[in-house]
Amino acid sequence: MRSRTEKAAFAAAFGAVTLATTWIGVHYAESRWFQYAVVIGIPFVLRQAVLETRIAGQQLWRRFSLAARRRPVVVKLRGDLDARTADRTGRQLDSALRAATASGLTIDVTSVTTVSRTGTAPLIATARDHVPVTVYGASPAVRRTLHDNGLNHLVSYTDHTAPP
Repeated sequence: MRSRTEKAAFAAAFGAVTLATTWIGVHYAESRWFQYAVVIGIPFVLRQAVLETRIAGQQLWRRFSLAARRRPVVVKLRGDLDARTADRTGRQLDSALRAATASGLTIDVTSVTTVSRTGTAPLIATARDHVPVTVYGASPAVRRTLHDNGLNHLVSYTDHTAPP
């Protein structure tokens, strides 16, 4: 948990970046910023700038906080990955992703028997979350289904060593 001083420093830095971004956007960026400010209203433009800066700050904070952690995270999935189990799988992967390290997340699928197109959705969502994902122990049938659904572009596969 952060102290009050750290929270205040973060809030001050966030406010300074927001003001600087808004000022640069209004004065030096494309003329559409000025058009939006005139047509829609300056408060709306400022609100949008604050929201965009907040989202960027959250992404940076998550990336740096993930880099600080060092323990490996392994998720073991079993059974069928289909429409019935997609929600449960998604919850498992979300909680593992919160604990994941900068070095990534390993998904152990050695006990997975079948995978449907719907069952790959939580895996794809996890792989798109800017953390390296490795799939361990995929059988040829499971690997083929993951490959057919485009997951091969988002994850790496390993069968050579036991998961950490």
